[in-house]
Order: sequence, then structure tokens, then C-alpha cells
Amino acid sequence: MGELETLTPLLPDDILVEILLWLPVKSLGRSSLVSKCWNSLIQSRRFVENHLRRGFDIEERKRLLYSPSPPASAFSIKCGDLSKSLECVSDANVAWLTQPAWPDWPSLFDWSRRPPNSFIGFAGCCNGLLCFPMWTNWSRNELQGYLWNPATGALGWVSEENVAAVDVWDDETRPGPEDCPVSFRYGFGYDSVADDYKITRLMEYYVDSDEDTSLTRMEVLSVGSNTLRRFEVRARGEFLSDNVVFVNGSLHWLLNRQLPSQAAVEYFVLRFNLETEKMDEVAIQFPEAADSGGPLISGAWSLRVLDGRLHVMVEYQKRLLEEITESEMWVLEECGVETSYSWTKKLSLPYDLAETVGYNPLYVSRDGGVLVEGCLGDLAMCDLEKQTSEKIFFPDSWILSRFQSKLVYVESLISPFHIPNPNWRFEG
Repeated sequence: MGELETLTPLLPDDILVEILLWLPVKSLGRSSLVSKCWNSLIQSRRFVENHLRRGFDIEERKRLLYSPSPPASAFSIKCGDLSKSLECVSDANVAWLTQPAWPDWPSLFDWSRRPPNSFIGFAGCCNGLLCFPMWTNWSRNELQGYLWNPATGALGWVSEENVAAVDVWDDETRPGPEDCPVSFRYGFGYDSVADDYKITRLMEYYVDSDEDTSLTRMEVLSVGSNTLRRFEVRARGEFLSDNVVFVNGSLHWLLNRQLPSQAAVEYFVLRFNLETEKMDEVAIQFPEAADSGGPLISGAWSLRVLDGRLHVMVEYQKRLLEEITESEMWVLEECGVETSYSWTKKLSLPYDLAETVGYNPLYVSRDGGVLVEGCLGDLAMCDLEKQTSEKIFFPDSWILSRFQSKLVYVESLISPFHIPNPNWRFEG
């Protein structure tokens, strides 16, 4: 008799499984204590994956993580509570999170208590896992970091230490021990074919300023299989923002570069496919001017994934001879061809509103509202239909002067100690 045949004598097994799939993570934690059979089911790979997929369609499973600085504590807000009519956040619609800690790092969010000469950043979130890379030295440091599931509280540590790296590098251009990277950028995502989560790091080395070319080393640390690859890629252009977003199996950066004629600038998305571990460029065309006639200004860029699609906030000068600006949010639409995109304007913020609200969109609510992050961590809800915005207030007792982390994640049962099994879909 299989384990699913003994779940309960009161309901058919398929109906009970369907009910459990609708439950939030916290409720599933209690349900797993009912019996060994229930615990085995809830921890099974198929149930975990089905629960994750269901979560992408349930607003109550999506949460906005908010971590103030100094971080006495972090909290999350149910995205199902976010709407165009939301005016105030209170204890009634937030969940206070237990700060994740490691023996050598008392709290992920409390940078003031970090070990000496250590720094921590944020690489991204994927399937309910949040990745926080750590480094100790700018020029020479291991690829390492924490994986945290805020829904379950599980915290894992990954590092390239004791991993034999596979180096695919041209010996003539290989950076030497004395070479210091100009910059490095982290990313995090999921390779569905290998069934593995991967942490990436782009390290740029100065090469030739005339051609605006940098020598870039890509490092890929596969978390579950515990492997590391290093190889060279060519990234010609200027990164317009430090953030990288993961969607449709690839990491995305927004860049621009001056055309040879020096008369215009071209914009493009740099994509890194986590399955093939290949990088390519997708040329994109921003409108050269806003509806008001003002030119595009490459000053305020924010690349985000909203509603499963790439969005970007760009800034335009309001009129040609004035310094007043306005911000617009555009969504990238695929045109049926893998390398072809078109733009659709979704939101326009006038100068005074943009100055108050900021440029970082976080979430699109069910009724069409766009949650936007302000310059000092404030939140505002923008109405796409009315093209208006209202600030969201917090209780005065919450000391929220500055903020470190603001992101939307989906609650899941995915473990930071995930063991890859590419064949799990075909197993009984």
C-alpha cells in the first residue's frame, strides 16, 4: 500500500492533496505533524513543486519583505492586502520575521555586527529562496553566501571552498594575481534542466577605454551539485544599474553603449542563460522622447520583474529647454521572436511625484495598482488608470528612517539545502 493511500479514511487522497496545496507554508508546517504519512507527503519533491507553482497564482502567498536599518526586526506584507486603496500598514497586515543568523554572523540584515572586513549583499530571490553573497576582500575573495527561505526560516551556507573549479579561460587574457576587478555583480536563479540553483558573479577588468570594452569573468557556482565554472565573456557597454533580475531561465542586465558614429546611444539587455551558461545581447529601442517632447536621460534606471515580465523605469526631460524631468515605466513585451522586444508604456510620474515616490516599482496589485519604493524607503501606491499616487503610511512607533532590503518573494517549501534531481518529474 503506497503512502498516499493511507492519508486519511475520510477523504479521497487526491482531494486531500488538493486541499493541502492551497495552504500557506505555516499551516503546512503544522499539518506535517499530523502523521508520518502527511509529513512524508508534504516533504515530497512533487508536492513541494506543485505547492510552489500554485503559489505564483495566489496573491496571499506573495509577500513584500521589508527590512529597516538599523534592523531591529524585519517584516513582510501580504501582497494580497496591497491595493490602490491601501493607505496604512499596521500590525494587522504584516508578519514579523525571525532574523536569520549564522554562528559567525549574528544577523543577515544587521551590517553593523558583521565580522571584521566582511561585507554582504543581495544577489536576488528565486522560488522563495533569497541569496545573500558575502565577500571579505575586493580583489581576491571566494564566491560564497547564504541562502534563506523566510517562509520556513531555513538558512544555508554555500561556498566555492573545497570545490575544484573548471576554468575555461584564454591564457593570454587571464587576469593575474595583481589584477583588481573594476566591479563585480552577483546574480541568482534556477536552472530547471539541471534542477539546480546557481549563484553567479560578473567580474569586470579594465581593457580598452576607446572601444568601451571590458574583459569580464563569469563565475557560476552550482549550489546543489557543488561545482564552479569560470570563463571569459565580452561585455561591451556600461551597466545602467547594479541590479540583475531573473526571469524565464535567464539573468538580465540593462546596458548602453555609444555607437561608432558617436551621434547616438544604443540600449540592450545582456542575458545569461543558466541552463546553457551562454551570454547574449538583445537590442532594445527606447522611445527617443516622452509624450511631452523631452529627450531621454540616462540617469534613473531600475530594471525589475513585475507580473512575470521585465519592467524598467526611465527618466525623460519634460521639455527640451527645461531641467524638469518626469519618469515613465515601460514593460518589455516579447514579439514572438526570441531576440525581438517592443515597449509598452505603463505609468508616467511627473517631476514632483517622482521626487516623492521614487523610481523603483516593486509589485503590481490585482486591481492595477503599482507599488513603488521611494528614495528613503517610503512606499506609495500608483493608480495606473488615474495616473495618480498616494503615499502609504506606517505607525509612528515603527522607527523606519532607512531601509536595506525591499523585495517581493513567493512563500515556498524550497530548501536551501536543495539536492538536484533532474529526473524527479519522471519518478513515481
